[in-house]
Amino acid sequence: MTALFVKPRAGAPMVRVAELAGARGRGLADDANASASSPRHVLLASAGDLRALALPDDALRANVVVDGSLDGVASGDVLHVGSLALRITIRCDTCRRLDDERRGLAAQVGARRGVLARVICDGRATVGAPVERGGQLPALAASWHDRVRAIVRAIPRGHVMTYTGLARAAGVQSVYCRALPAVLRKVAAPDVPVDRVVPGHARRDAVEWDASAFYAADE
Repeated sequence: MTALFVKPRAGAPMVRVAELAGARGRGLADDANASASSPRHVLLASAGDLRALALPDDALRANVVVDGSLDGVASGDVLHVGSLALRITIRCDTCRRLDDERRGLAAQVGARRGVLARVICDGRATVGAPVERGGQLPALAASWHDRVRAIVRAIPRGHVMTYTGLARAAGVQSVYCRALPAVLRKVAAPDVPVDRVVPGHARRDAVEWDASAFYAADE
């Protein structure tokens, strides 16, 4: 690893650190993306891609900058970063926020933004620690529609999810909530109880489910 960062709050600049601490199923300490129900605990980016794009270490807003390629890393792979164990979840899409770093950067980055992961073992990582593969867990679907289907299928009877909670669990930005009603109509099936997904302002008697169990079951 060549650099480590945390994001103290959404939209804030990345803060370079000498060490990352992670909690199993929760995420990185002092990082805004820590959430038991999210697949986005950690973003890993390649130092080679940063150099090719003539970017500083923090430009892609990654937590971990690795010295080497991430091209062969796939969802479900387990990476050991120092004493942290990370489950690779999904590829990180580019976002227009990258254009704040440099005009047109989002388009230039394309598929080189990096990969996202969940923390599956308490531990710490320091700059210079090795990054090694070891172990395999179930892969997440590349399509966010398919991830929505899998998560909704897992909502227990007597529980509900909000659109915001579902977007977080599927690993997409909250703006995707506007598209969720149409997606839910497409994935509805006897074993996909889309009626258990409700607007956040709706009155309900059911218990809200946060999808942490969806990820914990495999981890």
